[in-house]
Amino acid sequence: MKQTNAQLFNDFLNYQGQNGRELYRKIHRYIKQTVKDDFIADDVMAEMQLKLLRKIKEGKMYAGYDRSKKLEPWLYTVAYNSCMDYQRKNKRHRNAISLDQQIKDPYLPGDYERKLMETIDCAENAAIVRKCIPLLPDITQQPIVLVYFYGLKYKEAADNLKIPLGTFKSRIHKGLLQLEQLLKRAA
Repeated sequence: MKQTNAQLFNDFLNYQGQNGRELYRKIHRYIKQTVKDDFIADDVMAEMQLKLLRKIKEGKMYAGYDRSKKLEPWLYTVAYNSCMDYQRKNKRHRNAISLDQQIKDPYLPGDYERKLMETIDCAENAAIVRKCIPLLPDITQQPIVLVYFYGLKYKEAADNLKIPLGTFKSRIHKGLLQLEQLLKRAA
């Protein structure tokens, strides 16, 4: 039996059911990748859930969500917006994370790390890629992470970031070129 978006959303909020827990973990990993800190990611995730619960209570839950489309890309958009809200509120503390901390733990998600390993010939190269991803500027890092690690289609990812598809494609291209240069220097 296929789960409806409403059921999946309820399972996501309550961390219930296999699909709900899996979606929760995906969104949480995305937030961790975006904010680059475990504790901040937990705070942003909690804020996001509170925001969604308030919307349900006000009867405005699906404002901005087209029910004919998948729920997951919309949740990525809400997560991205929650991250940006957090960063705007805490702008003066944004640079407090050291580069060393980012390199040691770039928060690449486990399930997608396996996909990365399938596309890269050896574990040494995977470690180098894990170290290089956080070194990319956010403007090119986010599109690469959404497409290559979270498996979103270009259109879905561009919608999540609220940028035109052409701009998204150019950021992917630029990011891959930057990643290539970083990998050459790391080799």
